[in-house]
Amino acid sequence: MHHEAIFTCHLVKIHNAKVGEWQKYQVQRHFLDGEQDVLSEGCYYACRSSIDHYYHHLNRQEGLYQVFWCDEGSFEAYDAMTMKASHQAA
Repeated sequence: MHHEAIFTCHLVKIHNAKVGEWQKYQVQRHFLDGEQDVLSEGCYYACRSSIDHYYHHLNRQEGLYQVFWCDEGSFEAYDAMTMKASHQAA
């Protein structure tokens, strides 16, 4: 059975309007229902640290979420109860 992530988080480079400014990044969270929000914004290293911290925070909540890195800058979060129930039924 295939499950859809309840949300994904992505490290996204924001295109600057002014030349010479430092590159801005955001950590964006996209929900299954189409909603999205910005969790943090800043330089690459600040956002990289933010997405790592959020991943580890969710990963420690084993009863609520199962999280998996997709690549260096994004991860998916799944409902742990739904995943557990489907594995037991299989």
